[in-house]
Amino acid sequence: MKVLSIGGVSLLFFGISYIAGTYLKIEKTAFAFLTLASLLIPVTFVGIGYFQLFGEWLSLFGEGKYILGVIATLICFPLYTWIAIQNKNRLFIWLSLFTLTVMTGFVLAALYVPIDVFYFGMIIYNGLLLAGYHYYKSDQRVMNFTQELPLFTQANLIISTLLMLVFFQNHLLYSVNILLTAVMYIAIVFVYNRKEFHIVFSLLFVYGMYQLLENTFLQPLNYLGFALIGIIYILLEDRIADGFLKKVFRVTSGIVSGLAFLYISFEGLVVRADEKSIVYY
Repeated sequence: MKVLSIGGVSLLFFGISYIAGTYLKIEKTAFAFLTLASLLIPVTFVGIGYFQLFGEWLSLFGEGKYILGVIATLICFPLYTWIAIQNKNRLFIWLSLFTLTVMTGFVLAALYVPIDVFYFGMIIYNGLLLAGYHYYKSDQRVMNFTQELPLFTQANLIISTLLMLVFFQNHLLYSVNILLTAVMYIAIVFVYNRKEFHIVFSLLFVYGMYQLLENTFLQPLNYLGFALIGIIYILLEDRIADGFLKKVFRVTSGIVSGLAFLYISFEGLVVRADEKSIVYY
């Protein structure tokens, strides 16, 4: 009865919204009731899961809880998208994008993949959003969505990055995820023209390379890898036309190469003075 009451109120608000907009021509009132009705749908699914109306397995605490989340978001996402298109409303555009992100998270969680694979999937998802913006930013049919994508993607990627830096299990996947995230940030620099993100790219790239070279099967070649990091920035400088970024990557290359030299020298002369290494020399 509690769930039916919430669902019934949601349907009632949908009805009031339709009457207010179609017959009474009160647009603001119609939209207000439409907003309340649509926001009650996730609450209804939470109630269904809490009271186990779909069974113990498909409940908030059952093994199928992520499937329940997928079902809820599959219903909410097209609804929020339709409302956003019909009303050209920024709130529902963000709700649509947020619901899509949550749905992606539920799909990955439903597969019970390791946490590193989960964040790998979220990075790929952020990359697809970036690609979608690049290819459809001039499409008038989705212009309202593409205008919001730069800010949404940046916020989304920042949250994913912070969580990934805290929670990880496998060093190899962790380093790959960090490097892919660095690629996403440099893509933001060029696609969204947000030059300040080159700082995040540089920090994540160096950190990701360190994790890859120090904690994986590439550890025997770590000195060689550290020495080559600066060259990658030189290659980036050679490939871009922007004068500011060329200067930034040139300076970054010098700083990274200098730090690599100091690190290799310290390791070779102090920590591993008695070890013979062809790679070091």
